[in-house]
Amino acid sequence: MSATTEVGELEKLDEQLQLRRIAGKTSNIEVNERTLEAFRQEYRKKGLEPESKDYPPDDFVIIAKLKEFDRLVDPSQGIKKVIGSMVRQPVTVFNKQSKPEIKDALY
Repeated sequence: MSATTEVGELEKLDEQLQLRRIAGKTSNIEVNERTLEAFRQEYRKKGLEPESKDYPPDDFVIIAKLKEFDRLVDPSQGIKKVIGSMVRQPVTVFNKQSKPEIKDALY
């Protein structure tokens, strides 16, 4: 019985840790949490409290990473985005006469 109890306690602690990753407000960057908030409201309307597995996994991971970044960033040093590489790719666009033209695009 004690092994089962220990596993249950560990699962509860892990769940609390996962939910703490998306808790609170950010102070340095802007994060869009509308999807997660909509899930919370719908669960609470039914009298339930959502667990981390109840949220869409993609949104949950993105918000957790953004909040972790917000916690680590120091805005006094300035935040800048560094482009590591660029790729030139041919793209077909149509001109005014509806004829295709090939142009280069960077991404």
